[in-house]
Amino acid sequence: MQMQEIRGRTRDLDSQVPPREAPERPSSEPSQNGRETDRVVREAVENLQQRPDRDPQTGRFVPGNLAAWRGGQRSEALWGALADAKAELVERLRGDLAVDGDAPATLDGLLDGFAEASLLRRSLFVRLTEMGGPITSKGRSRALFGVYLQTLDRERRLALDLGLERRQRSVSLAEALAEAAEREADR
Repeated sequence: MQMQEIRGRTRDLDSQVPPREAPERPSSEPSQNGRETDRVVREAVENLQQRPDRDPQTGRFVPGNLAAWRGGQRSEALWGALADAKAELVERLRGDLAVDGDAPATLDGLLDGFAEASLLRRSLFVRLTEMGGPITSKGRSRALFGVYLQTLDRERRLALDLGLERRQRSVSLAEALAEAAEREADR
């Protein structure tokens, strides 16, 4: 009973925090190779990091602070900021896989899961680069890097479930020999 009261109070306090403006996105055509999605993820993470963690008058933490924020896996603010990017990514996946409106619920779940894993991986990468990379100044691996690798693996597994296949590049023997000769000549 107490947890429900606490959650209710937290939601009430969250509603008092002024909402952040969503990053502006061009409404023209879908992004090419995810560059637009990367930009939206980067802007969402940067906007969230600009939020104040403490009340300037009392010095207490404000609701929705990001003082202990690592990657945003449980951040309602991050997922709210990325809702449009997720919807766009799911639509792109539907187009790539030629999925119509009568898709099974399991396929819809896989598409949503892949989009979420992809967006989470991108936001984790932004955080890692802002923190200075995956290795600390003492030479240890950051915990966030482990989460990033787990998310990357989950994204790969979902991609395989959705039908991604490893394809070999077809190269003729003559082309391979010509490329090898060019590399030798460049040395």
